[in-house]
Amino acid sequence: MKTIILAFLMLFIWIGSSSARTYTSTFGFSIDIPSHWLILSKQELKNNPDLFDHEREAFGDIDPSALVMMKIIISSRKLEVFLNRNTGDTFQVVESGDRNPKNSSEREEECERLSHSLSNAFGKHMKFYACVLRNVAGLNAFYVEHDGPADGTRIIQYSIEISPDLTVILTATCGDQSLQLIKEEIEAIVTSIEVPQESSR
Repeated sequence: MKTIILAFLMLFIWIGSSSARTYTSTFGFSIDIPSHWLILSKQELKNNPDLFDHEREAFGDIDPSALVMMKIIISSRKLEVFLNRNTGDTFQVVESGDRNPKNSSEREEECERLSHSLSNAFGKHMKFYACVLRNVAGLNAFYVEHDGPADGTRIIQYSIEISPDLTVILTATCGDQSLQLIKEEIEAIVTSIEVPQESSR
């Protein structure tokens, strides 16, 4: 399903206007979203029912059925998607049922497991560029960066413990040509995370 989501999202080059704002996630945290990142979420669809109108000039020749599928995915799952209107790159936020590694030994085991499972899933060796534990805005985070499923793409992923009972995964997908820019923007977005005091306990 994640592959389908990413495939559809790569079709979107420009969708509409968005102003700079602090976005409050349904997962219980807030982040600062630059003005050129478009928010695609269940709440945004509720506020703007015509968000995926295939007659919009911005969609060009995109298959209307692809837009319908994208709308269904967003509206039916607890998923938040953000689209960089300047580059077409995306990141998405989902809830994780797993906890982050707690020490270097667990980290090494998880990095090895991820390397094997992703390489098997995509039928090719997935090169890893980073697989480390980090502290992000005072929260425990697990950062992974590796090749994307398509040639010339990169996956940047943060698994962040929002509370003792909730871990969210923020996954960015970008092309090699925009990698440095997207890494810098995702880093700024992630480090802007704020969690209400009661949620972080």
